[in-house]
Amino acid sequence: MCFLHSVLIERRRFGPLGWCVPYEFSQHDLTASLLFLHNYLYTDIKKGISWKTVQYMVCEVQYGGRITDDYDKRLLNCYGEAWFSDNIFHKKWWFAEGYPVPDYKCIEDYRAFIDELPTVDRLEVFGLLPTAEAAP
Repeated sequence: MCFLHSVLIERRRFGPLGWCVPYEFSQHDLTASLLFLHNYLYTDIKKGISWKTVQYMVCEVQYGGRITDDYDKRLLNCYGEAWFSDNIFHKKWWFAEGYPVPDYKCIEDYRAFIDELPTVDRLEVFGLLPTAEAAP
């Protein structure tokens, strides 16, 4: 969820290449999505995860409720389909090249993982071509 949020925020830097319409995603969007996810996952864990439900609630309701452009909505739904699925539990699955899903037992290992992430992200992480440039 946090990776999705950061990608959505960072795409704004690229002006119309990032989003057709500039959206004001905020910490509240992330908090609401995390609260939904927590409640959904811990209400009845025996049922398993309906990824279609998660995708719909995050991409159509929580974040998607702000989106007015059809192409932007398609993009967000593509992220949801790719990142909210059973694939995230596979050891060799990555959000993007160089961005695997960490699987550690203690918080110190997660912090070390975060410290090792690149300080400058490749544009492919945002779904952009390497020739895209940030808007002034």
